[in-house]
Amino acid sequence: MRRGLEGLPSPILGVTIGMIVSVLSYGLLMLFGSRVSRSNRIPLKTLFFQVIAGIFVGLGVWARYIAIGLSPVAVVLALLRISVPLVLFLSPLLIGRKEENVTCKLWLGSVLIVAGSLVLIFYP
Repeated sequence: MRRGLEGLPSPILGVTIGMIVSVLSYGLLMLFGSRVSRSNRIPLKTLFFQVIAGIFVGLGVWARYIAIGLSPVAVVLALLRISVPLVLFLSPLLIGRKEENVTCKLWLGSVLIVAGSLVLIFYP
């Protein structure tokens, strides 16, 4: 595997390719695995979204390492922490308020996370 990825411009690209291959392999195993009974099989729609999510995670990791190489680490980490309140905002809208119970404690925690990351930027 190491020789096959030797000519790539970034080692993170190799990690991303490896993650995508792993996700696809695992998805195929779950889809066609002989040890899984018919009643326990994962629906194709769910499996599709899991594969897409795995691909996006791999690309996100790659983009993060590129950003760390191009910008100060504190700025990249602070921007990554914005994902916490974004998920708290979007998850009830996408999943439903009953399934995703976002409380005031969670919002307070997300504010503290973002505030802590801003300290990294403004008070190094």
